[in-house]
Amino acid sequence: MKTNQIFPGSETGLRLLKDKAGAVDNFGQFKAALIPASSGSLTGALQKLSAEMDELAGVAPSIEDNAGKPVVMAGQQPYVDYSLGVAAKVDVLREGQDTFAGYFGFSDYDYFGSDRGIGQIRLPNPQPKAGTPYLSIRLHSGSTSTKFKDMRFVPPPGEREITGSLNRLKEALLFALHCTGRQALRKTVMENLAALQSDLTYACKHAASVAAFNMIWSVRTYRRLGFKTPFFAIGNLLHRPEFTPAIAKLIQPVIRENGLFIESIHQVLKLCGGCDPGIRPKEAGYLPLFLTDRESGERLPLVLVCEGGDFAMTARERPDIRIPIGKADWADLAHVLDRLQGLWSPSVFLPLFLYRMGFAGMVSGKSSVKYAVVIGHVQEVLFGERHPPNFLCAGTPTPTGLLHDAVRLHGGGGVRPAEESAPTLIYRLLFETPDAIRREFETLWKGSE
Repeated sequence: MKTNQIFPGSETGLRLLKDKAGAVDNFGQFKAALIPASSGSLTGALQKLSAEMDELAGVAPSIEDNAGKPVVMAGQQPYVDYSLGVAAKVDVLREGQDTFAGYFGFSDYDYFGSDRGIGQIRLPNPQPKAGTPYLSIRLHSGSTSTKFKDMRFVPPPGEREITGSLNRLKEALLFALHCTGRQALRKTVMENLAALQSDLTYACKHAASVAAFNMIWSVRTYRRLGFKTPFFAIGNLLHRPEFTPAIAKLIQPVIRENGLFIESIHQVLKLCGGCDPGIRPKEAGYLPLFLTDRESGERLPLVLVCEGGDFAMTARERPDIRIPIGKADWADLAHVLDRLQGLWSPSVFLPLFLYRMGFAGMVSGKSSVKYAVVIGHVQEVLFGERHPPNFLCAGTPTPTGLLHDAVRLHGGGGVRPAEESAPTLIYRLLFETPDAIRREFETLWKGSE
């Protein structure tokens, strides 16, 4: 996907992507624009965190010589299945390893119900008279009560749940092989399904939460595909003590100059005109912070209140939660952050935090690059800095594959538009070799250049 496709037909949108979001769709131009930030402590922390992630996932450690290189990140909530556009970001990080240190971060603190991909695999349904175009394989059952919980506070599925869900998938795969006359592929497909089940079962045994389960499965899958990219949990990075001062100094002007912070958001939204950057206007007191309730696991948005010249943060839906922060001196804020370690988390404005910590660039998908228009303007207003280089990695593969063939031959539940029916990572894992999948990743993102 090209940057001029993000806001189709809008010269204003294209200009904002370039001027505010630092967005480019040429990889050579992106690499040339990178300026090493103060990343010595960042690189060291990321290497430790990625080693911890490898150990948790039970895979060989990723050892890269990243000293002196600018640090670039791609990120995503940890899912149980990924669009190929998201998965291709890992290949972008691999391709750029001669120029930058690339890390993939998991937003492990997000709402459990923030995206369907956190809990279920969804594939074209090959079985006739199914009544639905999709085969939904739910790995995390979830409920209304867990929808707004921090993923780190939701328990992982059990082995029985995994086995039951994958038996439904196996039944659909066998039907698709039969009705398309591809029985010769049965052995390969069943071996691929067994590998998937092995990784999911490993995650069951070693995860303490949904977040850990999804991260373990993800890392094991990318290693199975041959990628050595280092992975880490963003929540763990944010809570390392060496970054607390930088984060406190970021939060300080957001609090003390909250009116300017809110105004800067509204300014750029007006500049966008008819382009939708995906971020809504904010009310006075808005903070880019959440607090997870230790007892319930519920993730709560924080707002700013001011009484008698002193500041406090409170949960919008829970006024009983109140965090005094005095005059918002950065040292006091640092103390509060330390006290709330493992419980506070950022909003969609996460990149503001990352750039203050030393990241030099970002690999973004379609939604993230839109958010960056707003984030970049806020960064200019509050800190007098331009948004770092931002490489657009987005694309939708053609809806092809054995399951699509089965649907077209036998009706199934019908096929929705290409964007909804595009093959996912698990779809490809079931039918393709690692080499073929890596080639598709490369074709997908390089086709955007």
